[in-house]
Amino acid sequence: MLDENRNLISCLGELTQHVAVLEQSGRTPKPSRRGAPQRGRAIVRALSTRRPAPRLSSADSDDCVNPALCVVGALDGMSDINTEATTDSEFSDADDDFASTAGGDSDGPVVINEGMLTTKERKATRIFRQVCNVCGKDWPEVTEVRINPITKQQYSTPNFQFDVLNLENCALFRKVGERAQRVLSDKAVLKTLGDPIIWELDFTTECAKKSFRSFKKQWIKQATIEGREKAEEVERKDRRFQRRVTKSDQISKVADAVAEENDMDARFLRDSTHPEYLSNEVSGPDSDAETPETHESWKFRLATLAKLPNDPASLKNTHILEVLVPDWRAETRRHQKKGKGGNPKQYRVYAGRRSTRIPRYAPYNSGIKQDWLEDSKQNPDCALGLADCGNYDEPAGCEFKSIPLPA
Repeated sequence: MLDENRNLISCLGELTQHVAVLEQSGRTPKPSRRGAPQRGRAIVRALSTRRPAPRLSSADSDDCVNPALCVVGALDGMSDINTEATTDSEFSDADDDFASTAGGDSDGPVVINEGMLTTKERKATRIFRQVCNVCGKDWPEVTEVRINPITKQQYSTPNFQFDVLNLENCALFRKVGERAQRVLSDKAVLKTLGDPIIWELDFTTECAKKSFRSFKKQWIKQATIEGREKAEEVERKDRRFQRRVTKSDQISKVADAVAEENDMDARFLRDSTHPEYLSNEVSGPDSDAETPETHESWKFRLATLAKLPNDPASLKNTHILEVLVPDWRAETRRHQKKGKGGNPKQYRVYAGRRSTRIPRYAPYNSGIKQDWLEDSKQNPDCALGLADCGNYDEPAGCEFKSIPLPA
């Protein structure tokens, strides 16, 4: 027992030291700024035990007109807000080094922010590929025999048809862990990385398992059409979510000034522009559309619709995002005054493309298209998820306003 306690204290000491080094280097992950909206209750999803979020105000009025989604529509149309969005075709497999699946080999990949990985973790990921001799290439089949021309030994190949508990995979993890532990214990390497902590073999082996889960997603994507389509859909949803989060963050930075200028509650404005309530924005045509459209023709069509210069030279330096109007949002909340001042970095264009995405948190009542809500509640596939919609009137004193952002 005494030895176990000493080992525990030693491990805790190393962990504390490691965290301190990460904090000094600024590599500790930062929590997301946005949780649930301050008002409203989480929409009840099937098999969900989500608790209700607190209301913004206890005072409700049936006579109030909610600017919640009208403000969303107004700010959705701001052409001078830069979300730094990447194009739908710019996603690279190189980014998969920073992705894994939560809880073993589950179907849902969780994309990890690059800033949340230390340089040593990235190096450990590369060592996995080096051991398998699969640097920058597709993963080979486990039955393929590959020989190292120098050592004359067979290269190891992960068996992605099984999980991390497979004996062959476990042997590979150990091999990768040993190589990573040797490399990351070298004083010269530690000095170059600026991280003096020496990782134990057990930890580098766990890093190998983490890399395996990430690489398995790549393998599924390359091995089957179904897997490739599913992976592309997950990546597309993640990109759109990140755009909404970025746009919501930028709106939040000017919320106080806009609310004061328009005599609004800043908390209410921030709540109304939660990422769940903003429109999705895409930087290219649908890849699975019935009538395929090239990116060039899509960009020309939207530039023409927005009355922008549509010659090739102008389009080359023009960043256009197509706004997907949510089916659930009241149309009166979309047509709003545009932002003022400055040359926009991006142009947002409404071209009639729709989005079937339903927010996870129930919006205020006047922001919901009532006929859509009534029809959707009759659909057994989404009735449970909409059980909480239509239950939230607006806080007293809220009036419909067109909110332009200052330049």
